[in-house]
Amino acid sequence: MKHRIFTLGESVLDIVFEHGRVVSATSGGAMLNTAVSLGRLGCKTFLISELSDDLCGNLILNFLQRNNVNTDFITVHKSGKTTVAIALLNEMKDAEYDFYRSESKMPAPFVIPDFEEGDMLLFGSFYSLNIKNRDKVLNIISASKKKGVLILYDPNIRKAHCPLSKKEKNWILENIALSDIVRGSDEDFDNIFGVGSLNDIYNIVSRNGCRYLFLTQGAKGAWFKNSKMEFYCAAKKIQPIISIGAGDTFNAGILYEISRLLSDSISLDDLLNIHIEKIMKTASEIATEVCMSMVNYVSR
Repeated sequence: MKHRIFTLGESVLDIVFEHGRVVSATSGGAMLNTAVSLGRLGCKTFLISELSDDLCGNLILNFLQRNNVNTDFITVHKSGKTTVAIALLNEMKDAEYDFYRSESKMPAPFVIPDFEEGDMLLFGSFYSLNIKNRDKVLNIISASKKKGVLILYDPNIRKAHCPLSKKEKNWILENIALSDIVRGSDEDFDNIFGVGSLNDIYNIVSRNGCRYLFLTQGAKGAWFKNSKMEFYCAAKKIQPIISIGAGDTFNAGILYEISRLLSDSISLDDLLNIHIEKIMKTASEIATEVCMSMVNYVSR
């Protein structure tokens, strides 16, 4: 595939508890999860992130390299500790998170990729709202936009992040305005704006300058909407093992299919209108597959 795909966000070690015992420990973080799925799907994938030079950080770096994810743009801090995320599963297999951070007090150089036209960039989560990261995130997005990079934004805002401050909400709107595509869950938009319907969510997204929305609703399926069309994809009925990583894998499916289908002779608008059924089917299928496993990414 000629398109390079960059994902920008936090990297963590996910430790998952169910009924009071550890059921898995895996490399995690929303953008890392997407990067690993893309790497396993054969895409030329880069993760822009931060880790510490410790046991957890080295485990994550080695895991990424084994899964076809380029780590050249991961900043490794010599102090601090790599973030550990504790996830507690409920009866619906959804996770409630707590994060344990010990951030480096010494800033490390942050390298901006030399983006090219045809590249794609995924960013989002609370990483893009953290005041310590905000300038880095905006600098990377600015550099990518100058080269005509396709940008996908995933808010990925959970109840643990709420209530959001006015500044954080404004930054989310700014992120939407900077993006070509928004993919979020109904839970995200309920947590941020208190809205849940497709039309209400699309009105917010389009009013802030983004024309394309993918909305995932768990077992209720997923929607695509732009100014010309709506497309619905039903969810397969399953008994999920875990839901962590499902939305991240859906993002991977979108980017994977766009990277396969987008060419110099077809615009993004034409591609999404013509091929949306294929894009939605792939994204839904691999997200469903992840729900049936104990890992955060599509299987090898």
